[in-house]
Amino acid sequence: MVSVFLYVPNLIGYARCLFMVLALVYWQDPTAFLLLYSASFGLDAWDGYFARLLKQSSELGAVLDMLTDRSGSAMMLVILAQLYKSFAPVFLALMYLDCFSHWVQVSR
Repeated sequence: MVSVFLYVPNLIGYARCLFMVLALVYWQDPTAFLLLYSASFGLDAWDGYFARLLKQSSELGAVLDMLTDRSGSAMMLVILAQLYKSFAPVFLALMYLDCFSHWVQVSR
């Protein structure tokens, strides 16, 4: 039996995390950032697909997916707040709304 840590959807989730961290490292290089962020975003569809296809759903995978989604959104909003300082309160409010709405959804 395969360890839950080695489920294909979780491996995709780890790759998403890596791409997200690299996107953050290269946030000042628009091309690198766009490619890395897009790779992480694009893989989001595949983890769920493979979880259903291979019957490898797990609580770890669900949490990893949600945290990666929230981290990616927060990262994008913080970068936008840095680049467009006059709109920073709006971006930070959107980040709060995103995190809070998912917390409410999960806590039900």
